[in-house]
Amino acid sequence: IQLLDVRTDEEYNAYHLAGTMHVNINDPKFREKASALDKTKPVLVYCLAGGRSARAAQALVDVGFTSIINMQDGIGGWTKSGLPVEE
Repeated sequence: IQLLDVRTDEEYNAYHLAGTMHVNINDPKFREKASALDKTKPVLVYCLAGGRSARAAQALVDVGFTSIINMQDGIGGWTKSGLPVEE
């Protein structure tokens, strides 16, 4: 599975999941940059709480990705559960 963090640079630099590709959903070139991922493999998309990642998931569908998972509750829910992040 491929991990895609769509938060801002500041949010990403504070902490993120290990092995994550980072592309800010608000970047005008989001679709172009996210297309660097392998369209044949599943993509797990996350933001802080799930809203931006939902928009990103739709953008990925629009450019041809077929297996997309939007992390419910985002990385905020992940950290509240005590799961590890990289700083």
